[in-house]
Amino acid sequence: MNQTGVNSISTALPGFKLVFGYEYGGELLISATWNALWTAMTSLGMLVGKCCMSTLTDYMSDALQVVLLVGRFLIGLGGKWA
Repeated sequence: MNQTGVNSISTALPGFKLVFGYEYGGELLISATWNALWTAMTSLGMLVGKCCMSTLTDYMSDALQVVLLVGRFLIGLGGKWA
């Protein structure tokens, strides 16, 4: 699932709306400010991760990168089926 899907799903959760939302007409709503910040933080996180990982991969061999990629895939797969 991509990050946009995660953002959409998490902002729809009642707990998120209770903490970051407000009540209007008997419904809990999320303000546009929180929606924008939530989306921007995901983009910022991807940018920081890209900058950190590109520097790290300059010092690693290609074989180690493949091992880490497979390990990350397996951990993600395990988290999905756990």
